[in-house]
Amino acid sequence: MDPFERIAIELIERNPRAWPRLQLDQERVAEFIGLYEGGDPVALPPIDLLPLPGGGYLLAEGHHRLEALIQRWGYRDDHPERSHMWAPARILELPDGRDPVEVAFELGLQTAVTVSKPLTLLERRAAALRLMAERPNTSDREIARLVGLSHQTVGRLRKRSTDRAESDGIDDQEPTDSYLAYVTAAEIALRLARGLDRLWEARGLSELILGDKTGRRLAK
Repeated sequence: MDPFERIAIELIERNPRAWPRLQLDQERVAEFIGLYEGGDPVALPPIDLLPLPGGGYLLAEGHHRLEALIQRWGYRDDHPERSHMWAPARILELPDGRDPVEVAFELGLQTAVTVSKPLTLLERRAAALRLMAERPNTSDREIARLVGLSHQTVGRLRKRSTDRAESDGIDDQEPTDSYLAYVTAAEIALRLARGLDRLWEARGLSELILGDKTGRRLAK
């Protein structure tokens, strides 16, 4: 086990903008809870934290592990013993002048290519759009290297993003607003498509059991 420090969970901040994934994988969290349930918080590698200027720490790596520990401890803000609930952590050095959120985001992109659960295509495209918005002078090739896409794909995303901003007249809008709007719309469309696909696969079940053709009509 790597060397670690015991850091109180109440001192750890989770920021969605510091993580390239769109959401937690609840199956992975449940798997980690099972590993922690033996009462050993060091059953998995320590999480990685970055010091925050105002005190406390920003979670850089280990979002599923921290969530599993939080659920394992039964942590909540009004828990009388919350100050005694801790996570095994490594404290990373924050480069001078760097924003902890940006550093954590880059670390997430770097480690995503080596873990058993890589970033999805949607997450990689969302990360590319975010980098374009926040670092407009960064080349397509550099963004492609960071997020794991081809530079041609990044170029197409940049063109679509620019065309959309011009057609919608949102040049004066905050870049993160357009990024979040794009991700939300894309995620909704993806979930809808998956839901319709599942509905189509199950269309005959209610008809077979109950004689009800509602499922088939909805699927169509």
